Amino acid sequence: MMTYVISGYALVAKALVPATAAYILFLAILAVSGNRKMISAHLLYLKEFIFLVYILSAGIITGLVFPESWRFDPDFSFNLTPFTNESLTMIFFNVLLFLPMGILLPAIFRRMNSWRNILTAAVLIPVGVEVTQMIFAGRLADIDDVIANFLGCMLGYVVYRILPALFCNRKKRPVGLGTASVLVDFIALCWGVTLRGWCLGDLVFRHLGLSAWSNNSDGVYAMSGVHYPEIVTLLLLGGALLLAGRYNKDYLAAPGAVVAVAGGVYTIVSMLLSVH
Repeated sequence: MMTYVISGYALVAKALVPATAAYILFLAILAVSGNRKMISAHLLYLKEFIFLVYILSAGIITGLVFPESWRFDPDFSFNLTPFTNESLTMIFFNVLLFLPMGILLPAIFRRMNSWRNILTAAVLIPVGVEVTQMIFAGRLADIDDVIANFLGCMLGYVVYRILPALFCNRKKRPVGLGTASVLVDFIALCWGVTLRGWCLGDLVFRHLGLSAWSNNSDGVYAMSGVHYPEIVTLLLLGGALLLAGRYNKDYLAAPGAVVAVAGGVYTIVSMLLSVH
């Protein structure tokens, strides 16, 4: 199972590069055109950025983005008998693949925040993915994937509906840049969380052909010295802390600051331990 997780990490890293470039360009255009208030009002468009990374990652995983061998295949193959071809592991990961969809769609598009609309999306999107794969990639269109993706999307929407109850804004605090600190924390932790000695930052650096460690030699990761992705993690957490401190009256600003400080301390300790 860990092999699938590492492979997924690598695909997210591949998606993160163009998504970040598009995000920075978008913010720059808004800033230059005098729409800085829009940037603040939309929480730095971080939700949209996370959604873009997710869509690109899911597209790469399913072969719909950056397809390496697209071809029209008239010999359509499909399986309409449930739970005959997929292992439990693959079903689990197919559920997991579409879980963020159920959270992000209603979070970004208000019209999707209804059971009817999310149910429609949970049916049409997986079916569309399977049909496209069957026609243009010569892959088996499997009802198991559709069912698992549907369940993942609906489960994500359940999570989305539960979240407001867990983080109830009882004091009616404004939702602003202080709130965005939580999203920055989330991005920082995703960037720096290590799995089997690797983190998403390592894979992004590797994808760009850069060294992840200061004593990197001949392209081999020495796993010691200054870990450059951790520096990026610190910068992100520092940015989150600044947002939470500057806009401390905003909703979730305090938790954003706490997570930023805790994550920063952990990252600094990790950096000190890795320098030999």
